[in-house]
Amino acid sequence: MKIFSRQKRSFRKWIYQYLSKAFFVASILILGQSLYAQNISNKGRFSVDYISGCAPLTVTLTDLGTVVNTGNAPILVHFNRNPADPESIAGIINPMITGGSIDTTYTMPGTYLIGQINGSLSGSDSFDFIEVVVTESVQPVFSVDNCTNNTVVIDVDFSTPGDTYDSYFIDFGDGQSTTVRKTDPPMLTHVYAAQNVYTVSVTGQLDSGFTGSCGSADQVITTITDLPLPQITELNILSATSISLTYSALETNIGYELEIDDGNGFQPISLLSPIDNSTSFTLDNANLDFENNTYVIRISATEACGSSSGVSNSVPTISLTYNALYVGNTIDILFDWNTTDIDLIELFLLLNGNILDTTMDVNGNWLVVWANCSEALTYQVEGNFMGAVSRSLAVSPELFGTLTPPAVPTPEISFSGGSLLVRWSAPDITSSEYRIYRQNSNGNYEQIGTSTAIQFLDNTLTANTRQVCYRVSYLDECGNESELSPEICENLSNQILLPNAFTPNGDGLNDVFRVLEGVYRNFQFNIYNRWGALVFATNNSANGWDGTLNGQMAPPGAYIYRIEYFDTSDRLMSVTGTFLLIR
Repeated sequence: MKIFSRQKRSFRKWIYQYLSKAFFVASILILGQSLYAQNISNKGRFSVDYISGCAPLTVTLTDLGTVVNTGNAPILVHFNRNPADPESIAGIINPMITGGSIDTTYTMPGTYLIGQINGSLSGSDSFDFIEVVVTESVQPVFSVDNCTNNTVVIDVDFSTPGDTYDSYFIDFGDGQSTTVRKTDPPMLTHVYAAQNVYTVSVTGQLDSGFTGSCGSADQVITTITDLPLPQITELNILSATSISLTYSALETNIGYELEIDDGNGFQPISLLSPIDNSTSFTLDNANLDFENNTYVIRISATEACGSSSGVSNSVPTISLTYNALYVGNTIDILFDWNTTDIDLIELFLLLNGNILDTTMDVNGNWLVVWANCSEALTYQVEGNFMGAVSRSLAVSPELFGTLTPPAVPTPEISFSGGSLLVRWSAPDITSSEYRIYRQNSNGNYEQIGTSTAIQFLDNTLTANTRQVCYRVSYLDECGNESELSPEICENLSNQILLPNAFTPNGDGLNDVFRVLEGVYRNFQFNIYNRWGALVFATNNSANGWDGTLNGQMAPPGAYIYRIEYFDTSDRLMSVTGTFLLIR
């Protein structure tokens, strides 16, 4: 209104000027035209049909004939003047006749200055202009949500970037329409006469100007009489913190939310999008433990009006855990499952996807026996809950580093070439490695070596060692270390005890001439006859002479022995003596 008043004042000044020049009749004609012009230029010499509109905007300029040309003086028009130099005649190139019309189309948004030069006048008085604002044709953003009884809620987003509309024209697609201004609430409700498919169209509007090319957007809506409720068909536990759901297709324009009951009532856990989560959804939540706990899952549905809501079927999860231990040379694996009896029809115990057994027990256990720890088998519990399938986590027992195999029997110790030889029996369980432990000076056992055979030669004894104790363990095929065997200890001796005679007659009494007790380091035992010929030699203090020579019985009589060894102080000791062979 202020622009229009300013234009009217300019126009009155123009009339006064021409009245003073005796153009009374022409002035009256111009006044009559200006009263009917849609938008009048600054000096009232031409009109345009629109001074605002959405791009592309076509503007028609009409000369009002307020200045009579003399000598065919041209009327020149430019549709995009420089606002900083509006009265310059440079660049005004579009000619027109007095009372004629000319138009142009603006395809880009912006503010434009239409200028006219009338050659019958001179200087700045010959220039007239008007400003035109072209707005970007932005597509309106809105949503349509369903309510029962064929009602919809339309929500127009007034804050869309670049949206300069004053109002929006809404066509409901059923022959009815309305206009919503930005000063109105953005949401409105419409009730359709019957359930059907309708196209809702929203078009941006400007209070003044051309709106025919303003942005428009459509949405197709299917009205509902009753609230559609989804049906969960499948639930799978993917990990301790995640599950996947499959369900019947969600209806667009209805609000859906996943709910979970941990035993304290249902609580919302996640929104479901009818577009992004139409028939399936994966939930991952670090605060949940599907491996050890049981939950009940359902989907709630709410219409946009909030007057009607409902829930889907409820489907329980199934927890499945296991414990494994060696029992003899096999492994007992005890699986424990737990769920609820909501709509339960039957539970299935699966091995590698095949049914092994069925049950109606909502909690129980399942014992399986493995021959070795490296078996590759997958166990799972599946439930039928009134047609909805719920599956536990698929469990493949991982027994690496989780078991303790039983110990081997007590090892044995013998002397071998000045070192100690530790021997043991092989376990019934397949082993990949044996570990040998020796007691240190603090009384603790520490590992001193490994072996793939069932014996180990210890040649690392120190000079002052007086007693040694050993324990043995082994690794099974999965790297589980067994319990330590019972300990075996041996005292190291400094003194040699020998009999002075022996009787190798086969009666089992005193048949072998040997050292009676003790374990010695770097032991060497030689026996000679009375002429100095060697008849027997060994470096193992557990061995002795049986009274034979080259497979024949040696003659009775006196013989000489010589023994050398290192004592516990690492001194070389030598012992020589005689004995009798009695037959």
